[in-house]
Amino acid sequence: MAACSNAIKYAKAYEDFNINGLYPNFDDNSQKFYLTENYWQSKVKGYLSQDKHKKRDTTNNVQDSDFEYFKQLFKVSNCCICGCKFTFDNKPTLDRIDNSKVHSKDNVLPCCLYCNCFCSDKDKNIGKLFVQLRKYCMIRCLPTNLTDIDEYLLIRKWITGGLSNVMHRVNRSGIDFIKRLLYDKDNKKVTVLTTDHRITHVVGVDFNSLYPSVMSSEQHKFIRYTGGKMYMCGSQTGKIMGDNDHSKQTILRIINSNKRFTQEGRLFIAEVKGHIQEDYLNDFINFPPILRNYEFTTDERTIGSYMYSHMKDNTIKTDQKQRKLTNLSSTMGEYMAFSSYYLWFLIDDCHFIIDDVKQIVLFNKHDQFNSFIKEFTKNRIEAKLDENKGQEQFFKIVMNSSYGSDGMNTEKYHKVKMMNRKQTERAIRSNAFMDEQKISEDSYMVQMNPEHCSCKTPLQVAFFVLDNAKCWYLNFIYNFMYKCLDMNMIHFIEGDTDSAYWAISGNPNEDFTQQFNAVVKDRDFYNENAKYFFPTIKGDVYDEKKILGLAIERQGPSMIALAPKNYIIFKNYCDDSKIKLKRVNQKTNKITKNQIVDCINEGKITKCTNMRLGQKNHQMSQLSIEKNGITGIHTKMIVLENQSCCPFMYGLTAMDYSFE
Repeated sequence: MAACSNAIKYAKAYEDFNINGLYPNFDDNSQKFYLTENYWQSKVKGYLSQDKHKKRDTTNNVQDSDFEYFKQLFKVSNCCICGCKFTFDNKPTLDRIDNSKVHSKDNVLPCCLYCNCFCSDKDKNIGKLFVQLRKYCMIRCLPTNLTDIDEYLLIRKWITGGLSNVMHRVNRSGIDFIKRLLYDKDNKKVTVLTTDHRITHVVGVDFNSLYPSVMSSEQHKFIRYTGGKMYMCGSQTGKIMGDNDHSKQTILRIINSNKRFTQEGRLFIAEVKGHIQEDYLNDFINFPPILRNYEFTTDERTIGSYMYSHMKDNTIKTDQKQRKLTNLSSTMGEYMAFSSYYLWFLIDDCHFIIDDVKQIVLFNKHDQFNSFIKEFTKNRIEAKLDENKGQEQFFKIVMNSSYGSDGMNTEKYHKVKMMNRKQTERAIRSNAFMDEQKISEDSYMVQMNPEHCSCKTPLQVAFFVLDNAKCWYLNFIYNFMYKCLDMNMIHFIEGDTDSAYWAISGNPNEDFTQQFNAVVKDRDFYNENAKYFFPTIKGDVYDEKKILGLAIERQGPSMIALAPKNYIIFKNYCDDSKIKLKRVNQKTNKITKNQIVDCINEGKITKCTNMRLGQKNHQMSQLSIEKNGITGIHTKMIVLENQSCCPFMYGLTAMDYSFE
């Protein structure tokens, strides 16, 4: 589904393409190519090997001694097929005029590597298609696949999904109070303070198709950068390594350039080390804005005695290394990669200080996914108005899954081959061998792990979608909620990718549907700007489902969130509740509020049974799998005995956290 949705997305981006269109050669700003002797010698060897493989007479092949001739030729010539100039990003090679003959001096013309690969010996119309597609792609700044192994490894390492976290576990209306975290910079301690504000209700907000929204490049008042919209990255245009003071200063100038507030702002992925300025930590500690993977050990010193004892008492493995996405206030002393919009947000709104830079990768930008998102959003709304639930779900799923294929780890998929007995015996001795299964007397299905692979998707697109989504999530919290709501009357409970649940101390004389009304501190700001996020026109589905908007997902009097994706919203004195429990089939497992409460009060773990289909030796069977259902295990933060969860902070241990 993700691959099909992705194909539709790119088809819309290329819908104006015309194979007979007059597309000018694209601007290549990289350094002009100059032929070196080593490069030429390697090309000569390659041409010789190619011609020998085809059993051609290589007597008249180009030689090392032709270096000066071809150096001058490449200097004054452009590609004989597409007409592009030769640069270090568009290196030259030689294309044979007559493909039945060898690479001789009188049978070759200068040609760029792209055209030589995709056009030289193919049908002329196919060759023309490839050249025109490339020009269209470059002119529109559409994404192309990564070719630099270092950039591939950087982006693959730091691609992170949506945040799923819990900060306050028990939130009962009329019983519990709003809590605030406080950092003491003199003593390097964190304390959870219980305020006098009693919880009245819980509100959950949900972003409208968050991933499609942030790749739509739709204009929005709350986007300050690049002319008021978040562009999507295209192809890589450059890279700077911060291996000396001069290059580090160059990287910092690019990151902090005032052009970021204009259309000329450059998109990038920067690998940096940094922290939120200590004087401002208390402004952000209640929802730290650095959402990144952090590797830690589940020992008592790190996760705290409360959760460590709970895991020990229930024979859950401890002292294990884990790498999890969580809220941080610094990069924890290591280098982390951020997209341009996310890093700008951290610097401008969160007092993020860059301590060091390792590298920056530059990209061009485009807004060509806008038509796809707008069209499918419109189709979804029309299906909803027609009460066609199936079609509405179809358009929703297509949009939401359209980014996923760009980030899929397709280069790691295993190859499966059909082999005879002798071939299988040879394959088993190979380092790439993984598994085999006999099909018939002399036929085997052999699974191999390829030694070499290539990245077949524009990985940078997935990185930007995921980072822009985090940036937009935080933008709503810090540039809307913090500016117009009294955050001393609110605390964060649980969030999951595109949703956030908040405990509110509102008007005790109103019911739980009062939303944020009682905690608005700047009514003018709220009235002026709420329309950019919330639906404000009653009954208008177009307004309700607007791009980059959000809506109230669920509300209730009370909420207990044991761990990410494991919560219950309920009324104190009845069984009317909404339970979410990750990886547990609630149709076959009766989950109750009491089981969740017992997990908090007594540390009880509830076992659950899931049914699934499995195949072995070509026989399908129904399998019953028992697993831990309700565990209450939450290691993404330090859980204290008062059920508040505190973020990991650089230089602090679990002993430095307490509550009052």
